[in-house]
Amino acid sequence: MAAAGASDGGADAAVRLGDQLPDCAITTDQGTSSLLSFDPSNWLLLFSYPKDMTPVCATEMAELAKCHEEFSRRGVSLLGLCVGTVEEHRAFVQDVEETFEVSIRFPVIADVSREVVRSLGLIHPRMRGTAGGRHSVRSVIVASPVEPDAAGREVELLLHYPPHIGRDTTELLRCVDALLRSHADGDIGTPANWRAGDDVLLLPTATEEEVDEKQAARATAAATAGPGGDATAGAPAAPSGFSQLRSYLRLKPDPGISLRDDL
Repeated sequence: MAAAGASDGGADAAVRLGDQLPDCAITTDQGTSSLLSFDPSNWLLLFSYPKDMTPVCATEMAELAKCHEEFSRRGVSLLGLCVGTVEEHRAFVQDVEETFEVSIRFPVIADVSREVVRSLGLIHPRMRGTAGGRHSVRSVIVASPVEPDAAGREVELLLHYPPHIGRDTTELLRCVDALLRSHADGDIGTPANWRAGDDVLLLPTATEEEVDEKQAARATAAATAGPGGDATAGAPAAPSGFSQLRSYLRLKPDPGISLRDDL
């Protein structure tokens, strides 16, 4: 899908849920890669922000740094994105580390040409920098790992925020947990305000027997898997325990996801 471009020319694409993430070449403050080759076996949480050395962005960088290990335990790699230069990003990272006493280990894309943000639709015609160029917006894209038989990463979650509103890292972790849970068993959904460990929902197209069979197979696979595998592979099987509130509303205890401890 494309939207009309603004004064810096061209058209800005916009990724949608279910789209394949475009394989853009990237230059970060830690080296070069691409969106598909960056930690391909992990989930990708790409977060864009408007500008270095700004207050909301600084607090977000600090909080993401504090949660970095929790994302890693779930098999999720963090990747920042902003239209600044490598030197500007490095100075900003150092400033945040000193101010908030954190260690920032995730890289940040230096998208000076705006090619990445334009490819993803993460730029807004009414958000302009001091030099007249457009800023990247405050957004989150969560994309699946690069599966051996898949074309690339599939966009699983999109979140957009106003420039003056900071993201909630607890909510980002909650969304990741829900994605991991539903990805492990495709017939499972999560209800409103769900947290890991709460009951999950059985989708209308699934039978109780099918879900039990999938969970039993996953538990068997986990029993023979070594450490450091898929973050969801070691989740224990749950007893059936279905409760039906309506014909379309069936709940089941959450077997949970296992977290990596070999980091």
